[in-house]
Amino acid sequence: NGKLNSLYDQCLLDKNQAERDLDSAIQALNQSKRNAKERVASALRKEKTAVTEANAELDRANTKLDSALQRCTDGEDQIDDLRRQLQRSEARNQKNHGLAEAIQCQKQLEADVRRRDYDLKRLTKTIGIEMDKVLVLTKACDWLKEKANLGPDFKFDDEEIKMALEREDTGLKSENIELSRQINSLEGER
Repeated sequence: NGKLNSLYDQCLLDKNQAERDLDSAIQALNQSKRNAKERVASALRKEKTAVTEANAELDRANTKLDSALQRCTDGEDQIDDLRRQLQRSEARNQKNHGLAEAIQCQKQLEADVRRRDYDLKRLTKTIGIEMDKVLVLTKACDWLKEKANLGPDFKFDDEEIKMALEREDTGLKSENIELSRQINSLEGER
């Protein structure tokens, strides 16, 4: 009977130890799950920030592209105006027989046309470069959306992107001010 009690007590001790071990394993498993969730959430935040920055860069590139396209259109309109002026000038000069003035005016207008053609070529090249940048940023944005499992049709809120960029800019400015204050303080102590 004493041996049976001893075995029963040992069994209870083993059971209690097994329960404590099970509780420790459950706590470790729960902690591991929390850590994994935190890592996933952190990775998603980083991906979202990268996508947000890529979208902002894409918006800036699109704005530059729109501006360059408008300058090209304006340049083409000016070239057309100059050509019309040249034609009118040639017609007037033929009527007035002012050959010397007509030649001078024609040379001036031709020079203007050449300058506008040069400007147009330069702007066309700039548009090409900006379009290449837009394509790269679009592809990067699509890639980041895919990596973050957001779907190809997902659109970020432009206001949210602008606010995130402003917060980051404000934070960097504050950090610079604090570092400058610390430098001045250290220099003052010397």
